[in-house]
Amino acid sequence: MKKQLTDLQRSVYVFMREFFAENDQLPTVAVICEKFGKYPNQIHELQLALMKHGLIERNAVHKFKFARVAV
Repeated sequence: MKKQLTDLQRSVYVFMREFFAENDQLPTVAVICEKFGKYPNQIHELQLALMKHGLIERNAVHKFKFARVAV
């Protein structure tokens, strides 16, 4: 059984989805840092947590993308 997302993880994920919908790309770490008032290493840890939950993944050049969901 996987743990639930924390409020911060959920907020960052929702922000990433909204940013993507508006800009057709994921926000940079700097943009997320500015939005949430966090340091880059904290955002990196949040991104790793989202990876562990299967919500985002890395592409061939190690940039984050939303995970594909099997239909």
